[in-house]
Amino acid sequence: MVPPLIVPVLQGLPWGYYYPTLVEWLSSLGIVAFGLFLYTVAIKALPIDTIKDIREEK
Repeated sequence: MVPPLIVPVLQGLPWGYYYPTLVEWLSSLGIVAFGLFLYTVAIKALPIDTIKDIREEK
């Protein structure tokens, strides 16, 4: 006999409802805002030119 089969089947947990709290909403919003901020800083700080722009400068 296989020992795990001796244990009776466990009943599942009752269904519950979850709604994020204000702290969780603000944390998610802050992460997105920080990502956009980093993207904006990178666009301003790093030179991004197309090949066409580089050829026109010469």
